[in-house]
Amino acid sequence: MKIGYLGPGRGTFGYSVAVKFFEDGSPFDVSEEKDIEYLPFPTHGDVLEAVGRHTVHYGVVAIENSTDGIVHSTVRKVDECHSLYGVSVCGEYVEDIRLFCMQKKVGSRIQKIVSHPSPINQASGFIALSKKEGVVVDVLGSTDEAAQAALQDEGVAALCSRECGSLYKLKSVGDDSVEDDPNNQTRFWVVGPSNRKVINKDGCMSCFLITLDRNSSGGLNQVLSIFAEYNINVALAYPIPIIGRNWEYKFLIEVQVDIHHKKMREAWSQLSSCSSALAVNCLGSYSIYDDRFVERS
Repeated sequence: MKIGYLGPGRGTFGYSVAVKFFEDGSPFDVSEEKDIEYLPFPTHGDVLEAVGRHTVHYGVVAIENSTDGIVHSTVRKVDECHSLYGVSVCGEYVEDIRLFCMQKKVGSRIQKIVSHPSPINQASGFIALSKKEGVVVDVLGSTDEAAQAALQDEGVAALCSRECGSLYKLKSVGDDSVEDDPNNQTRFWVVGPSNRKVINKDGCMSCFLITLDRNSSGGLNQVLSIFAEYNINVALAYPIPIIGRNWEYKFLIEVQVDIHHKKMREAWSQLSSCSSALAVNCLGSYSIYDDRFVERS
């Protein structure tokens, strides 16, 4: 079985999540899979394309961060690959994100900090202080790519996980992590074939992209009222701008129910006939990650 993730190496959070999801108590039945191969790709979009073209069986992509919010580009690409290839969301995993400033030789003057855009945003305080000290900040394709860059130049520091830095024999500049929020987490979607069945139907999520008529008053309220009528909890409702159509949106909506549940089928029937909803697409159903709705102190 082949699993796609954001590379280029095994230092990314995506790789870590892929291994944990498929090998450490996966909600999927992978007991018959003797060999699991992890294949790196340059972007999350490439991971999704690989799933759609059957280059890999499943892919792991970042969808939401507790600090940064929804990853718009991932949502759009999932929507595209769902339409073109029938790719569906079939799993999720929440990863704790701890970010460290990693350097080849601690003590060398840091001239540049490099990382993926998301960690840079999630450590905005640390980045702002570094810029005041004259440090240049550059964006790269992943934390793994950043660690490789730091390995090549003692004046470059990578913003990445401690595990990623250790993979390339980098050392942490200080003992503490530098993310803004100590509870920083990223939610990943696992995407795969549309016929993947949900195992835990008592704790499951279904995801929709709904295009609303912007000239219809109260359109979003009408859609949300349908879920409320059938006692379906809406966990997320988020606008995704439609490229090329300024001020128009698709709404990413996640509800806590399996798509095949009786009350969801009835709600789906009403959604399909709702005059304000121009298009309703279900991107998939999947088991909720265990700790997702646990209250944190």
